[in-house]
Amino acid sequence: MSGAVTAAVVTTAAVAGSMVYSDRQQKKAAKKQEKAQREANRIAEQQARAAERQAEQQERRLEQEQQRSRRRRADATSAVDRASSAARAGAGGTMLTGPSGVDTDDLQLGKNTLLGG
Repeated sequence: MSGAVTAAVVTTAAVAGSMVYSDRQQKKAAKKQEKAQREANRIAEQQARAAERQAEQQERRLEQEQQRSRRRRADATSAVDRASSAARAGAGGTMLTGPSGVDTDDLQLGKNTLLGG
């Protein structure tokens, strides 16, 4: 029986050894999985930050385009208001001549022709 006991002890030791080996493999696999998960999380965070930057850039571009289009667009209401107020002031009114315009008698140079000759 001592051979049987020795075989049982060897078998038990082998099973225990394989359990320890299996336990080590499981721990190693768990560490690898944790490392892979951390790497995946890091990559996901980088992608999220890149997406945020891209969205901010697109928002800035859109705002710039809106500003450009506002600059190019004519202000029709103020132009009409200026024209109507100028019409009320009288014809021929400029900053140099005033609202009454230029007197045609002042343009005569003493001759009957338009060129003063």
